[in-house]
Amino acid sequence: MLEVKKVLVQIENNISAVLDHESSIGNDLWQILIEQHPADIAMLVTRLDHQHQIALLKKLPAQIGTAVFEWLPSNVQAMLLVQLDLTQATTILHAISADELTDIFDNLS
Repeated sequence: MLEVKKVLVQIENNISAVLDHESSIGNDLWQILIEQHPADIAMLVTRLDHQHQIALLKKLPAQIGTAVFEWLPSNVQAMLLVQLDLTQATTILHAISADELTDIFDNLS
C-alpha cells in the first residue's frame, strides 16, 4: 500500500505532464496510473484541483473512468458529472446503480 501511495504522490506532483503526455515521465506515469485500482485513482482525483479532476476523468479510458467515478464521493461525482460531455456522462450514468444515482442527484442543485 505504501508503494501505491508513493506512486500516486508522484503522479499528483506531475499531473500536468501525465495529462499532456509530452514527456517520458508523463507517459510512464500515465501507464502506471491506468494500471492502478479504481479506488486508488479516485483517491488521487479527490486530491486534485477542480480543473485537473475534470481533465483526468475525461482522459481516462471509458471503462476505467466509469469505475473510478463509482469510487468518488457523491458530491464530487455530482460536480464532475455536469462538466463531462454528454456521451461520457451517459456512459457513466448507465453503469451505476439506482441508489448511487439517487445520491448523485441529491447533490445536484
